[in-house]
Amino acid sequence: MAVISRQTERSPLIAIDGSTLVIRGRSFMSNALDYYRPVINDISSIDMPELFVDVFLEYFNTSSSKCFLEIFKTLVRKAESGVKVHVTWKYTDHTPEMQEAGEDYRDLLEGIVFDIVRVEE
Repeated sequence: MAVISRQTERSPLIAIDGSTLVIRGRSFMSNALDYYRPVINDISSIDMPELFVDVFLEYFNTSSSKCFLEIFKTLVRKAESGVKVHVTWKYTDHTPEMQEAGEDYRDLLEGIVFDIVRVEE
């Protein structure tokens, strides 16, 4: 697994594992744009015919939500260039707000497969 960003108390793990981009944890740093700008650039440079995105977040703040939207827009652009993009957005019964957030992102995006999956804790 190639780590793009290590998980901390305030930031998620972001890593590439084969053809899977993994985003896990919590995201509530004070300046999310500074944190996510290099991540978005790294995602833009991923060169593979198919990309799976595994998102499992416990919590994120408003500034992080805007950055996640930019990440997903980057993935839509990749799909428009021919990359098959499949996002799996995970949530638990204890995080119904994450289910709602996934539904909001899914409704805003076209061109990528966006599944929302409840997982057992």
